Amino acid sequence: MRVLITGAGGQLGQALLALPPRADTEWLLFTRAQLDITDRQTVQRLVAKYRPDVIINTAAYTGVDKAETDSEQAFTVNAKGPEILAQVCAEHQVALVQLSTDFVFSGSATQPYTEADTTGPQSVYGRSKLAGEQAVLKSPGVQALVLRTSWLCSRYGDNFVKTLLAKMQQGHALQVVNDQIGSFTLADDLAGWIVELLPLLRQGKLPPLLHAANSGQCSWYDLAVAIQKTAVEQGVLQQPVAITPVSTAAYSAGKTLAPRPAYSALDNRLLSRYLFQTPQSWQQALARCVAGLHTSSDKHS
Repeated sequence: MRVLITGAGGQLGQALLALPPRADTEWLLFTRAQLDITDRQTVQRLVAKYRPDVIINTAAYTGVDKAETDSEQAFTVNAKGPEILAQVCAEHQVALVQLSTDFVFSGSATQPYTEADTTGPQSVYGRSKLAGEQAVLKSPGVQALVLRTSWLCSRYGDNFVKTLLAKMQQGHALQVVNDQIGSFTLADDLAGWIVELLPLLRQGKLPPLLHAANSGQCSWYDLAVAIQKTAVEQGVLQQPVAITPVSTAAYSAGKTLAPRPAYSALDNRLLSRYLFQTPQSWQQALARCVAGLHTSSDKHS
């Protein structure tokens, strides 16, 4: 199985590359600079040249606040790009995995969102990602899977865990939002789930939409407290810092443009059915994430 990954320089792309080698899988990795998914001619040329069996589209416009004033580019990358990929995949009989986000929901729920729940994005970023989902799912003739995920963290790139741990190690006191609830996802786990799902996708045995996140839910404040506790237990952090819970309104004043969902936890029970196991809890995944950061730091010291 030949798998082409777009946006390979991001967290998920690097996590996929870091998976144990599989004799039955060949990775074709393309960074944003190497493959612009909004350029139909380039997409067609590379698909015709490399003839992948599956494309995993991890390329995205992820500037949530910037998108509010740059909506044209956000929709070009997050909606038009997936549409082009879906059309080319249909022409060449290539399966497509499209990554999406919890931002497609309004945030007004009180229990984890299922795949059947009504969407209602409140930000330009969320609307552009939803448009990308719809473009893929409505494209005729393509065997596609949309995976919604959230709060992605890992030892790669920039993310909440790495940012907060660095500030803690520098001794900075922190203020963290406590009224946004969501689902933590370890990029390494998401990569593993995708690989497990690929054969089912190619066999036509998957639904078109799945929620992919570690089990459980937390606030950003809960996550920050857990990061510190885990880091101290693992010896990554020697001296704890003060972590103060604050409201979104207090934290965001003058800092952010885009509204965030107040509640966007994802129900992963359907994913569990196809994986034949329940994804690890967010606490267990976080512990592995922090350990991975520590190991990665040791290797580069």
